[in-house]
Amino acid sequence: MTTPPPGAPSPAAHLRNTPRTRHPDPLPHDRYRWTAAKALAFLDDLGLHGNVARAARSVGMSRQSAYRLRDRSLTVAQAWPLALAAGLKQAALQPSRAETQRAAARRRQNDARWFAEGLPWLQGDNSAGQGDSASLHRDAARRHGDASRNGGDRAGAEGDKA
Repeated sequence: MTTPPPGAPSPAAHLRNTPRTRHPDPLPHDRYRWTAAKALAFLDDLGLHGNVARAARSVGMSRQSAYRLRDRSLTVAQAWPLALAAGLKQAALQPSRAETQRAAARRRQNDARWFAEGLPWLQGDNSAGQGDSASLHRDAARRHGDASRNGGDRAGAEGDKA
């Protein structure tokens, strides 16, 4: 290896003149710490959904850090049970995933049935008696009447007999 000429800076001289940092681009504190705005947004989301992990993720924090915040902040500790109760009440009003899936399946069944019933009319086949609008209304009224007699208000049907 050759030595540098006299008076030339050494190859490592630029390293001695730069400040040393642990991370070349440190994160701002509000990215990884709780701020008042984050705590308020967390409590708002907790009041909407009643789920601590979901509310913490919505502000970019962990569930564990949310519990630590509750332990060290009196304001958050006082608001936490109120927000959680409101969120759980709100979540109870929302249909479950299974209920939503059952409703969607019923809609798909009804759509397929209605399409099949209307198919002859769409193709111009008037033999089913669906050619004019009056017969369409009669058929709809008959189906509605059948449905109400089979599963509808039985007290009203018995009252008509008396």
